[in-house]
Amino acid sequence: MIPPEFPQQAAQSAMMSKLTGAAWITAGVAAVAAGWNYSRAFFHWAASLFIGTAILDGKTGEAVQFFCSPERMKRWRIGTRYFGGIESYVHPKRWTEVVGYEGTTTEPFLCFYNKHPMLVNLYNGPISNGNYDGDQKIQIRYFRWFFDCDRFAVEAIEAFNTRQRTIKNGGGEAAPTRRFSITRCTGSKFNFMDGGQKDSKSDSVMPHKIHSVSGVESMIMSGVFRLLKWKCDDLKQKPEGGDTPFTGYPFPPSVQDAIKEIDMWLKHEKWFRSKSIPWRRGFLLHGQPGSGKTTLVRALAMSFDLPIFAMDLSGMGNDDFVRSWEQALSSTPCIVLIEDIDNVFHGREFVGPDVMGKGHITFDCLLNCISGVKSADGVFTVITTNKLEHLDEAIGIPNKNGRSTRPGRLDRVIELGLMRKEERAILANHILSDCPSKIAATVKAGEGETAAQFQSRCADIAQAEFWSKAN
Repeated sequence: MIPPEFPQQAAQSAMMSKLTGAAWITAGVAAVAAGWNYSRAFFHWAASLFIGTAILDGKTGEAVQFFCSPERMKRWRIGTRYFGGIESYVHPKRWTEVVGYEGTTTEPFLCFYNKHPMLVNLYNGPISNGNYDGDQKIQIRYFRWFFDCDRFAVEAIEAFNTRQRTIKNGGGEAAPTRRFSITRCTGSKFNFMDGGQKDSKSDSVMPHKIHSVSGVESMIMSGVFRLLKWKCDDLKQKPEGGDTPFTGYPFPPSVQDAIKEIDMWLKHEKWFRSKSIPWRRGFLLHGQPGSGKTTLVRALAMSFDLPIFAMDLSGMGNDDFVRSWEQALSSTPCIVLIEDIDNVFHGREFVGPDVMGKGHITFDCLLNCISGVKSADGVFTVITTNKLEHLDEAIGIPNKNGRSTRPGRLDRVIELGLMRKEERAILANHILSDCPSKIAATVKAGEGETAAQFQSRCADIAQAEFWSKAN
């Protein structure tokens, strides 16, 4: 029994005993934790002798996702599966509807490469508010002595490149992916209208990302995401059966020759390179409004399944144009379309609008991108104008023989004028096939009209005939 005269000393002694016990417990826990950490590090090191880990970033990671897609590689999913949907045009149904696909989550899945298993997962999450960020890292784990990681990465990249660069072959068979699309490239000064985001640290506008289709749709077209019902070719815009992209707008022989030239250019890339000839083309289309300049470009893109990058020079600075040009170079072969250049430059003088006091594109920047130091192989540049007299000869205008003054930038100059009788007859026979008795009179009445005017004339007659029979 503790004497009553020493209560303070007794309390202090009890407290010291408790603190000593707690210290021993803490030291024991720390020792166990340290031992566990060392043990875990040892086991991790031991496991790494047998199991390798690789991180594949950027486009290589995207190539690996394509290479490991269900269509190409046997796989067994361990974790959660992700299904999404986008609105897309479906050609068999002739309308736009929701299209389902299977995407990718961060949870791992098991693949078999040359019969050897490997565990694949995204290092960071791929899905953010329904959008895919193509810069995600891919992590793979594999058995070291049975798996050649270098060979796997090279095969994945080669397969992905083959898929990305596949266009129509010599026999005219359609590519498995859809390449035709239209990308509107504008300057950062217009980002508020284009959904751009404002920098939280300043009042400036962040550069607008250029996408011809949504990130998810591009992953579907590249084979990374799997369509549930349709095939990629079903989401492709095509003319109706028996028609071509040129059916609605018959063009004169000069244009037909140009179409053949583009066909030969696309099919013989290796020949151009073997002769050290730049594999690029440039056309200048001039003529009055409604003569079919833009329609011709769209028909070419649909016919050869090429993406179009339409540059809005009036809203661009030099940096904007360079970024857009780089985007086009990453999607070759492609068409870069610069419409109505006479509204932007008179000679070399910029005459476009001055928006928010930002710097505008300069003529030198335009020329340097089209045919500068950096190769523009695979780019088909098309420039249109309504007023040929406003163009500088450095970009390419017709000389006295009708040839371009600057081949290498714009190789061919094509004038699209009023519709000739032969083209009017072809178009009238197509649109007025239900009322053939009116074709001859319509062709005669369309003398002196542009393609747009004559098409409208035929359409009005055909609709009036259709309504009268329907009622």
